[in-house]
Amino acid sequence: MGNNRYNPEIEDALIACVLKDGSCFSFLIDICDTNDFYWKPYSWIWQCFTSINERGMTVDFLTAKDEMQRMGFLENFVTATEGVKGLDGLEKVDHLRPSLIMLKRMPYK
Repeated sequence: MGNNRYNPEIEDALIACVLKDGSCFSFLIDICDTNDFYWKPYSWIWQCFTSINERGMTVDFLTAKDEMQRMGFLENFVTATEGVKGLDGLEKVDHLRPSLIMLKRMPYK
């Protein structure tokens, strides 16, 4: 159905959470998919997380960066809240401190 409510801070927090601890992706994959992201570059990274997970690999910053490069997304990646591009943007999201308060506000399917 897709996302009908856009909150860039929640999307930032969700991506940062997975980059910090890839094991949480196995829980999030059941309630969130690429269509739930309003910000297109975040749907790209979620697609990369899914691809990494389907191959039985651990989702982390390095595997996400490599997968985004392989899929051709890294060069065009840009953060939702600060507009930082490419690898610098991915590093910026990785350094965010995911807010549990923001994640609790995330609408569930």
